[in-house]
Parts: sequence; structure tokens; C-alpha cells
Amino acid sequence: MPNDDCKKLSNLLNDILADYNKNHYKNPIDIVIFNTIIEKTVKINRSLYLQNSISILISEEGSGANWIVKLAIHMAKSTGQELLHQEN
Repeated sequence: MPNDDCKKLSNLLNDILADYNKNHYKNPIDIVIFNTIIEKTVKINRSLYLQNSISILISEEGSGANWIVKLAIHMAKSTGQELLHQEN
């Protein structure tokens, strides 16, 4: 992923994370956005927009996967569009 796109996604995810924490102040997400989180969030977001799609996220306990899924779902609800939708 080009560095410029990564910065844009990082800024977008930080804004969405701040919005999530504002709306869910009793149980906020406390994570730092870095490349792995960006990649996983993009993949989850894309799968949310596929018809009849099923996704399984397997991770170790305490890896933050639950927070990543919550962030991706909040992003889908708040933006209403697929992340990194490319028009050809």
C-alpha cells in the first residue's frame, strides 16, 4: 500500500475511532492505529459489502481482534461506503 494511502487511512481510522469512543464513552476502544490494524480493518470492511459473505477472524486472545471488528463495523455504519472502493 503506498505511503500516502496509508496516511489517509490512518487519519480516517483515527477519526472513526474518536467518533466511536465519543458515542461509546462507557466502553471505549483504546488501540493505536498501525499498518496491521489498517490492513485487517480494510479486509473486514470489504467483506461487509460483499453479498452473502461470511468472514472468520482467528486470532490469539488479547490480540485486539474484537476491537478491530467493532471499529470496522462502526466505520461501515458511519461512512456507509466500502473503504478503498476503487473505480476503474
